[in-house]
Amino acid sequence: MQRDKIISIITIGCFVSVVFIPIGIVLAWFFTDWSKKRKIIISAISGVVYVVIVTLLLVLEPVNNGGGGVVLPFGSGQGTVAIENGQKRKSKGSEILETENQLEEKAEEQDELKEEIKKKPKKVETRRLGRAGFSVLFFLLMLILIIWQNLKAKKKRQVENPYVDTELYKLPLHSGSKMPMVHFLRLRLRENEVIYYATETNKKDDEGDLVVTNERIVIYSASENVEIPLSELEGVTSITNTVIQIFTKDKKYYVFMDASQIKYALAVIRWACKK
Repeated sequence: MQRDKIISIITIGCFVSVVFIPIGIVLAWFFTDWSKKRKIIISAISGVVYVVIVTLLLVLEPVNNGGGGVVLPFGSGQGTVAIENGQKRKSKGSEILETENQLEEKAEEQDELKEEIKKKPKKVETRRLGRAGFSVLFFLLMLILIIWQNLKAKKKRQVENPYVDTELYKLPLHSGSKMPMVHFLRLRLRENEVIYYATETNKKDDEGDLVVTNERIVIYSASENVEIPLSELEGVTSITNTVIQIFTKDKKYYVFMDASQIKYALAVIRWACKK
């Protein structure tokens, strides 16, 4: 009885997981700010767990213990008991006839039982196939939703940067790479200074711009404007898929921007420092 309860709990947990794992994958990809690497790892682990759970659902089958086992066509020593008790109610001929009738009835019961046993594997197999089909169909629908949302998101992100066509940056950048024309008029350039990259920043209630030139990094915002000479730059890295960290010896600066601009900002800043 305890084993049946445990298997029932496991089965219910499997059914709940089968429903929510694909939904969790979709939510992770489109409604969180996690990095792409983290999303891929979580999706891969969840996919493996999903396959294991579906396999368990197909393997664990309920056992029907209602039957009394295979009926044997033999008596239980009734004749011996009757002789021992001295009960002689029927003649020897009638006893033989009754025994033959009982054997025929039990043989018919055995035939019916065999037919039922033959039908059970077919029912179990049909039930397994149906369950597998629904599970696979549900997972495929989730994958189609992910692909559709991903394509939709890419279309929205085609025109994100108002200052430069980011498709003109041929990543990865190397020593001979050429920078495209950047249309940013707010910054007053020094002599021989050239703008390599510019984009909008989107920190809530503190929006502004990020500009990278061959001499400095300028961060415009509603609260303050910051200028960082490239010679003082210690490093730059991405914190999430929408935030980069620029740090010097004395201070760290966090710049919020659209996820589509992160790779260009990092590549250009690192390229400018090497130049």
